[in-house]
Amino acid sequence: MIKLFVCDIDNTLLNKNVGMPPANLEAILALQKAGVIVALASGRINVGMTDLAHQLQLDKYGGYLIASNGSYVQSLSDGRVLCNELIALDKLKEMVDHAQRLDIHVSIQQGNLLAYTVADDAISYNRDVIGLQVEHHEDLRSYLYEASNKVEVTGWFHGDEAPFDEFCKLYQNDYSLIRGRGTYLDVMPLGITKATGVAIVMKELHLKPEEVAAIGDGENDRHMLKAAGLSATLANASTSLQEDVDHVVASVEQAGLSHFAHLVLSKNAN
Repeated sequence: MIKLFVCDIDNTLLNKNVGMPPANLEAILALQKAGVIVALASGRINVGMTDLAHQLQLDKYGGYLIASNGSYVQSLSDGRVLCNELIALDKLKEMVDHAQRLDIHVSIQQGNLLAYTVADDAISYNRDVIGLQVEHHEDLRSYLYEASNKVEVTGWFHGDEAPFDEFCKLYQNDYSLIRGRGTYLDVMPLGITKATGVAIVMKELHLKPEEVAAIGDGENDRHMLKAAGLSATLANASTSLQEDVDHVVASVEQAGLSHFAHLVLSKNAN
């Protein structure tokens, strides 16, 4: 019996081209009406997930947010924050210094906005698709005033990955680094992944791995998918990720998530 359904957001539940397919919305609601708890697990910062969670009625049905790749976990039924792992302010400033020395872009959550050094495709996505308030600060180091759950590093503006590789080497032993498509990197506190966020929710609900289903499409989903009792990815995911899961469903444009959700409902009915 599956009791917890964990899903990634971007390029799994929705994408910038088609938005969220109506079938995916209907499937998430059907899961919750059938008594399955839903958790959204994303690389997005928490404020970039709340409107979507409300649209999916996770607050009504007792769902969870797993934000910043597991650094922040919140129960939506009562607002309790179950995890809030942070990168210290002095370390954030150090990362900004190294990023600017290497001529790569960086953005960091401060309060309810995303502060960034240089506008690029990642900032456009955060602003136009996710709906985040973004704010440019050429001297980001001086602007930073609080610790943060993660740092986003991008190099969309050039094809040379050497500076990006150097940045990774600087921090690979002290932080969790998740490298996405192209030159894109999320930096979280050491040991943090979406899987650790899911584990917190599982502990809260007293669940075993075989009672958890998870679906995602990216490298930041790999640990989570391996830890779930039932896993799926989409046709738009990488071949290596497809080889690591129980099921490969249709692409996000074809509402593949809804197919997996109905498989879970069918499994629970048997």
